[in-house]
Amino acid sequence: MGGNLLVLPRCLCPILHINVGGICNCISFSVVMGEESNSMRVITKRVAILYIIVFMLVLLDVVTTTELLRLGGTELSPIAVLQWQTLGFDMTVKLKIGMVLFLGFMMVLVNYASKTDSDVITAKRVLTVTLLGLTVFFVFVVANNTYWIFYARSLS
Repeated sequence: MGGNLLVLPRCLCPILHINVGGICNCISFSVVMGEESNSMRVITKRVAILYIIVFMLVLLDVVTTTELLRLGGTELSPIAVLQWQTLGFDMTVKLKIGMVLFLGFMMVLVNYASKTDSDVITAKRVLTVTLLGLTVFFVFVVANNTYWIFYARSLS
């Protein structure tokens, strides 16, 4: 099979799978690119990698926030505090992770809904900018949480 085909193992995303041409692809991470007939796909390798980075950063945000709270820290974001008060911490975490998974599902839908070259180019740009923005935001969040974890541990 020519071109670049990135297929992550089934165990990395056991939620949704599709079978395309006899190849079982994880629906949120499958990336087809480089082929003549598939050269205008929205989910490029870069977009898939950015999505995985955002997902991992969200998980790190949850882990570092939980650790900070365990060390006696407080949440300074009024939005997060309001969510925790109304939904509870566990449901807020599930909602946050669910939103990232929903973003991945929407990426797949946009990938298949984009029919013209113009649609594909616009969708690629929007996804790339959105994912880069989320990456930068969550890098700062995780870095800030990590700093305060080290600070709190140095006081102990």
